[in-house]
Amino acid sequence: MQETLLPGLTIGIYGQNRASQDLVIAAKKMGYHTAVLSVESKAPALEYADLKFIAQSENWQQVQNEFSTLSNMITYGSSWLPSQLIDKLDLEKLPQGKEMLELTDDHAMSRALFESQSMNILPYVMVSTLNEVVEAAKQLGFPVVVKPIFKHQQHERTVVLQGEWDLGNVASLIDGSTLIVQTWLDNVREFAMTAVRNQKGEFVFYPLRQTEVDENGLRRAWIVENVTPEFSDEVRAITQRLGDAVNYVGAYSVSFLYGNNGFLYVRDLAAGITETARVYDLATNIAVPEQHLRAITGQALINVELIKPTVLMPFVDGQKPALYRHWQIKPEWRISTFWEHQEKQAGYVLASGEKTDDLLNQLKIANVWNFKE
Repeated sequence: MQETLLPGLTIGIYGQNRASQDLVIAAKKMGYHTAVLSVESKAPALEYADLKFIAQSENWQQVQNEFSTLSNMITYGSSWLPSQLIDKLDLEKLPQGKEMLELTDDHAMSRALFESQSMNILPYVMVSTLNEVVEAAKQLGFPVVVKPIFKHQQHERTVVLQGEWDLGNVASLIDGSTLIVQTWLDNVREFAMTAVRNQKGEFVFYPLRQTEVDENGLRRAWIVENVTPEFSDEVRAITQRLGDAVNYVGAYSVSFLYGNNGFLYVRDLAAGITETARVYDLATNIAVPEQHLRAITGQALINVELIKPTVLMPFVDGQKPALYRHWQIKPEWRISTFWEHQEKQAGYVLASGEKTDDLLNQLKIANVWNFKE
């Protein structure tokens, strides 16, 4: 049965990052009251919330109960929730459920899902000791990437091994828990598709974006204009199958790798709203947070239309002087700055108004960011 939540009621939002903050702002514009539950007292998501709940180790259950009682419906904007909080999610008021959340956090679970859906993924082996890492690397063939099976954070720890001489770099990851050793591809393009699925199982899809990790470990993104319809259709079909497989409601993203060998691999999936989905704030007729809220509250989804190509470029504090030199001369740039921030990122630029390739060339010669050759 489809749940409907009308304006004037309260939406509870788990999370502390800026995607959760964007959800709070969107919910208030739609006429809802908001409650936010976070483990960080200075979380951005708390800033605009009507009701603020801060959970600490000594009061988890009490705060959780109060938050659930005062919320008519609950959602999470980001996958990166503390494991203690995931265990206590109020499923009765959570249309999204938590299966996609658990899949996002656990490499083993997500890969089991991909395999059950007969999807193409890179070969991998689960290990727990340095000797097993060595054997797995030999079995798969160098280079390989080694990372913990549980992410628990957006920027997971990873080590790329080009050969046996790099094995000493894995020592910091060996703590008795399970690791995943996976084939590493050089010279790949990374893509992501965001979809929103409602309670009836209907979908809307956002334009395909290409992503890339920058010199600061942050991820930039831009709308893709030069892929074939067959490629886009395949990416969309895979994204839809994964959403249907777990009966998910709301926004989620699936990431892909495309190698020089011409093969497309499913890389990962993420429940909620990823940071690079901000590219759609300018690129499309509706931003992802609003569409997500429409899905979970029973409102009709809006067909997504591409308005103009857009590039998303995050920046850090050290890049501000170079960035602000363009303040008076770049009408294509919209600069958003996080004046108070605990994370590495200090803000982002959305560049639009021209073709993607022209925007990227403009950004490359701006001497603010480094680009891969």
